[in-house]
Amino acid sequence: MTDFNVAIPVKLDAFVLNEDVCNGGKNDSKICPIQQPNYTWLRIQNFVLQNDVLAPVDIHNASPAFKNSRVYDLGSGTPMENRLGVYLHWMIPRPYRSGVAPDTPGVKKKNANDPPPAVPNFRSPPTRWLVLRLLEPNADTTKPPGKSPSVQAWIVESDIVRKIDDLDENCDVQVDVAPYIYSTAAAATKPQQMNIDEQAEVFIGRKSSAQDWNEPEDPGDRVRLNLLNSSNQLFPDYQPHNGNVFSILDRFEYQDGNETKYLTDAVAHYYVLGWHPDYDHKASDDPFTLGGKCHRTDRLKELAMKLQNQDQFQQWLDSPGDSRIICHGAMYNVEWHSDYSDDSQPAKPDATKRPRVRPADTFTDTLIEEMPIAVGTTPIDSLLAWVESHHEAELANDLFTIRQLLRAQVDSVAGQQAALDELQTYNFSRLSGGIHFSLPAAQDDPGKQPDSTAQEKFRALNDAQALLDLVLRTYKQRQWDTFSLWWKYVTDIDNKANPDPTYKVKADDLRIVREAFQKMKDEGPSRLPPYIQGLKTDLEALGLPPKSAVLPEYFQQRDPSLFIAGAESGWPADYLSDLRVRLDPQILGYEGPGDEYDSDSEDEVLEERDTKFGVRCLPSNLKPTARALIHEFISFIPGNTMDDQNADKHVPPLYHDQGNPDLTPPSTTGPWRDRWESTQPWFPLFIEWEADYYNIASGHWKFGEDTNRGKQGTRYMYSMADGVIVQNLVKDPADWDRRTISGRILLLPQPTFSLRAELEQLFKTTPKSVLDPILPEPERTNLLAEITNFPFLSAPLDGFANHLLTHAQGSHIKPNVRPSLPGNTSQTVVPLDEAWNLFENGERDTDFPMNQDDIADIGIESEVTPYGSLVQVQYSDGQGKPFCNPFKPVAHGQFHFTKINIIDKFGQCAPAIDQTPSLKGLPPIYPCISEYYQPENYRDSKGNEIANVVSPALDPKNNEWMQMLPIINQPARLIFNFVTQVDRPINDAYWRPIDDWENPIWGWLVVNYVDNGVQFFLPDGTFYREVRVAAPDAPVSAGMSAKWLPIDQEGSTSKNTVQLDALLQKFVGEGGQDYLQAFISMVVKATENTDIAPSAYAQFSNALVGKPLAMVNVGASLELAGPPKVNQSTIPLSDGQKEDSATKHAFPFKLGDKDRIHDGIVGYFQALSDFNDLQKNPGSELIVDTVYTDHLGEKSTAPFEPVDPNLNNLKPFFIDPIDSAPPYAVDGIEGVVDKFSQRRNSMLNPNVFGCILDPFVPLHIFSSILPIQPLKLATWTWESALKSMTTFFHFGPLVATSDVPGYDSNDKLRNGYDVDKPGALVASSLRLPTLKSTDWAWLQPYDQGVDQLESYMALSLNPTDPRPGFEKGPYTAIEGFLQRKTPVQQDPAKS
Repeated sequence: MTDFNVAIPVKLDAFVLNEDVCNGGKNDSKICPIQQPNYTWLRIQNFVLQNDVLAPVDIHNASPAFKNSRVYDLGSGTPMENRLGVYLHWMIPRPYRSGVAPDTPGVKKKNANDPPPAVPNFRSPPTRWLVLRLLEPNADTTKPPGKSPSVQAWIVESDIVRKIDDLDENCDVQVDVAPYIYSTAAAATKPQQMNIDEQAEVFIGRKSSAQDWNEPEDPGDRVRLNLLNSSNQLFPDYQPHNGNVFSILDRFEYQDGNETKYLTDAVAHYYVLGWHPDYDHKASDDPFTLGGKCHRTDRLKELAMKLQNQDQFQQWLDSPGDSRIICHGAMYNVEWHSDYSDDSQPAKPDATKRPRVRPADTFTDTLIEEMPIAVGTTPIDSLLAWVESHHEAELANDLFTIRQLLRAQVDSVAGQQAALDELQTYNFSRLSGGIHFSLPAAQDDPGKQPDSTAQEKFRALNDAQALLDLVLRTYKQRQWDTFSLWWKYVTDIDNKANPDPTYKVKADDLRIVREAFQKMKDEGPSRLPPYIQGLKTDLEALGLPPKSAVLPEYFQQRDPSLFIAGAESGWPADYLSDLRVRLDPQILGYEGPGDEYDSDSEDEVLEERDTKFGVRCLPSNLKPTARALIHEFISFIPGNTMDDQNADKHVPPLYHDQGNPDLTPPSTTGPWRDRWESTQPWFPLFIEWEADYYNIASGHWKFGEDTNRGKQGTRYMYSMADGVIVQNLVKDPADWDRRTISGRILLLPQPTFSLRAELEQLFKTTPKSVLDPILPEPERTNLLAEITNFPFLSAPLDGFANHLLTHAQGSHIKPNVRPSLPGNTSQTVVPLDEAWNLFENGERDTDFPMNQDDIADIGIESEVTPYGSLVQVQYSDGQGKPFCNPFKPVAHGQFHFTKINIIDKFGQCAPAIDQTPSLKGLPPIYPCISEYYQPENYRDSKGNEIANVVSPALDPKNNEWMQMLPIINQPARLIFNFVTQVDRPINDAYWRPIDDWENPIWGWLVVNYVDNGVQFFLPDGTFYREVRVAAPDAPVSAGMSAKWLPIDQEGSTSKNTVQLDALLQKFVGEGGQDYLQAFISMVVKATENTDIAPSAYAQFSNALVGKPLAMVNVGASLELAGPPKVNQSTIPLSDGQKEDSATKHAFPFKLGDKDRIHDGIVGYFQALSDFNDLQKNPGSELIVDTVYTDHLGEKSTAPFEPVDPNLNNLKPFFIDPIDSAPPYAVDGIEGVVDKFSQRRNSMLNPNVFGCILDPFVPLHIFSSILPIQPLKLATWTWESALKSMTTFFHFGPLVATSDVPGYDSNDKLRNGYDVDKPGALVASSLRLPTLKSTDWAWLQPYDQGVDQLESYMALSLNPTDPRPGFEKGPYTAIEGFLQRKTPVQQDPAKS
């Protein structure tokens, strides 16, 4: 089969720019002045570096046109006609935007903890483009007629490099070329020698007439073009930044003698063809240059492409041979009018000289008048905030109807609350928590303990791995700290005349720290990696190979998510679908491969035609494909007759359609995607935002159950403290703790598609019985079909948290570069010479405190820059010092928007807030605010409800302020575990998390309803003691049974009962009976509100005894993932201002919640927190004097206290693995790991609790600053105990018609007694009425003499006849226990 070429469709857009397009009204879009990236700001020398080479778009003088520098020469006041015309931009297909896994066989890591040795490859896009314009020179639509050819062809060389001195004097550097970071061939091999100073004068791109152009034999200076290596994230899609690279300007110019003139009117059809040029006779960048390494089928799949009717081309697909791609895109009927003044236009004065349909103007008007903006924690949250305020339209109403299901995809009330709790996790970004090792669990005994040697090695393994993970995380931070120090030095102009000597001190300190980290994480002797491997090997030798798992992740609150309704996404609806491509035979008019021209007259005609249409410029093996594509393009011109000579194979090109062709059925009513139809394009590409943030001090907040925003169930959140009126806090500007923060958001094509995926998942997982009453199936189908066309934009406010941390995001110079040779996928970077070898006026800067190795150590940790001295904090004390510290490691405040500009790919800007300066200030914008960011209301002295914000609106329904609840501005995690005492308390470490094989349960309790008491059991289910409500005049000790009775527990494995005994003492003595009754009341109330137990739990016992409750110890701490962030601004603080740190803050939390039946807590005791006190009370660490519970019953009195969410606090901690250097010389690696473990465990001391909980459901900790953290007992910890736990009750005195058997010491109840075993019961003639004798046993006490506890025997019971028997006496009065034979947890085999 012929090696057909692959035709790849591209989306072509045409934007008309004339003078009046810039003359819009107040509610119209604005045309942005051209602001190209300023690569002068990359220069390291002479302190000119900036945080971002892209300045924010400035639209203050965008309208009218004579003020706009894009179309007017502001110096002369004359319009620049050379910038007017039709701007064409072609969208680079998705396969060129996605990274592919590098093929690097044989590349190995130096050690197991090094980062991956390779990074993805990003393909170079086509760099040759043939642009065709067709028009009718003598048509009525062409003015003046006859001045322009019917076909105009240009060649765009995207990769050509020219310096500013090489440009033609007529070249407009803002339109005709694109600034680009250029790496020469020499710099590709030695990138450290790149001359940064030249970059501001380097440009790429050139447009030439195709008639005169030939591919040069010597390509000259060419850039290896890559969409991601331009140092400008807007480069491929923002037309003002890629002129004559991926776009052109058609000025409609013609020559009238020696004078250049321009058509005033025309209707044009445009076509673009793109290909990879042949260098060294090979299109090496072409993705179908396979070199026999893979089949074409595999390459199509890798590129996310799909071939229509591919069964017809199986032989081609199975071949590994080389082929070629050719990109193509069309736009028909583009109307150009320099003044748009014909009578067919609408009569509206401000629209007569602009295209008829202007989506940007329509959207801008809607944006200003209706403010369709929402802010939430996630895209879905912000969308639903908008839906809840705007659900009149059918689509919005359908979303409103299912909003709760979208938030929580379950149907039960309890399930929705649990799902909402889990959904809160989506508010946070995640960072790996590290590796954790577990031992392989035995199937028959998952709680089996390894021997002491294995236990020690296993704990050491996990401690060492935790330390190594911490070292790796901290080392990355120290790398960035080194970059921060470098950046501050090279941007602080004060170092020019008077260098700060502290830079050298800091550089020296960082060098020592980095060297110490390198030693800890490398493979040398007495280092962590070999130590960890040795422990693994030892455990494997013991037959216990450790299994790798992951620890809980670190979390950080995401930046707020912005939602804007009504804005059509510019990305094609099918952009994320596999790209539809075609082969040559599927193109209309394809006639087969052709040879070069010969002398035949027919070929002369072909040669002339190829010259006319520019086909002569293409490589020979692409010419047949190009001819067919141009034929097809002309055939599809509206009004032309299609010559379908290969109709059996012809497949229409993508975008020659009326919508997404993947839909079933395809749309036939929408606008043609390749026809202009008098419509300006509107392609929102990025958003620039700005906000005022007011910090509200932590003392003005309280933590507790939310009562103002509780639409989605009970939440524990922060709110304003009682009596705090925010506007009173900011009356005096001197009290302002205010920041202006800003950012740029690149709009990607994901939001709509993500929403559709959410809906599809919802409809698949929710039962029809739940869905149908809410949204019937036909409406669900319609909703899925319509959601793709739902116009909205959604993106996070990138940079919000970074500004509060005094970090700046943007495109900036990085001191290390990666060689950009083809095929290079190494992560290795090398320092720029200019980054460490600084010169000032030709002389080396000898005060520069860093060397080449220091810069190399930075690696790739340079994504964000520190503020340094570049970012000025606006609100100062008049002496250049800020009123308040700009650094906010913990955020808690309110913010409102002062700018939201949506900018499209051609520079059209839709401003949500009018930026025109005014004495009244900027107009407010009132977004829809999700519950999380919704501020509370309060009532003033007149009873009016007012938003408690910085500047409340007169109408309480209008609120422009969002409330930022307290959060930590760096990754952290709640460490929430079951804990036990360490083997050897030392260095303040008393508690540690339990190991996998350890059971945290130190006791059980069961309420005995029959006896009005509480029975206590040991961890293994062995009965220990019982306390009962005694008669009012009984002795204080009468309510407590003796230990172990009725079963002698000599030889029991559960001997540590110190804590249990301490608790039991509260039930006797003064107030003991009140304590007991309140305790029972608490348990009863709690168990009424808990989730259903597993089916194996014996339901019968609920009527006689309560659900078994476990008693465990839990501990909580708050760990930062890395070192606490520090202020990165070098601007001195005002007098009295202090530096802040996350570790200086404390965050309240709450254990459990009574309103969540999926939460198992009943009550808890606090533990001693002082290490010395703990050492004095081993085994009795809990303060049982006070029980904290949400389940206070009617009889609950002190010491039963309601849970105060502010009672306990978590203080963030970070354990620096090293201070200056690891103390190996003293402690060795084992000592270092041990000390680290002790320091980490000591952080548990302030927050350890003894909890009474339902063993079947998890316990939760609520903090608001981090996701809700559950903690659940492993099944094996309670399963075996409940199988041996039986219920029994005091019974008697009872009159029996026969005596009990005599005492036999051989039948005495002892440890290990199993009532259900054969022979366990002594035969007797006892009969009890109303009971099924086969379910019960009688435990009979026998007196053993003075000062001796009675002994018990288990007697069988016999059936009884309910009719009177009138047996003869004597009768016997007996008293004992009635025991249920069936255990609390039934064996499935017996149930």
